[in-house]
Amino acid sequence: LYDADLMHALAHTQTPAQIDPTRYRAVYFVGGSNAIYGVPENAAIQRIAMHVYEQNGGVISAVCHGTAGLAHLKQRDGRFLVQGK
Repeated sequence: LYDADLMHALAHTQTPAQIDPTRYRAVYFVGGSNAIYGVPENAAIQRIAMHVYEQNGGVISAVCHGTAGLAHLKQRDGRFLVQGK
């Protein structure tokens, strides 16, 4: 609450619809239980992540409950991203 820069960033966080995935080389799904509610099945977040991975040659990473964000990610050929890994 006492960090003005952090509070400004929180107040101006972009929605998935505002993200230009061509500008990113990595996606990081953070931990915490909120990651399992609304993130795994969010089509906009899935599109961003897979664009970064497949078209930008980027990295998708996660920690703790953030791994739920990987659950429904599919590659262009229909295989799940985590299949065989």
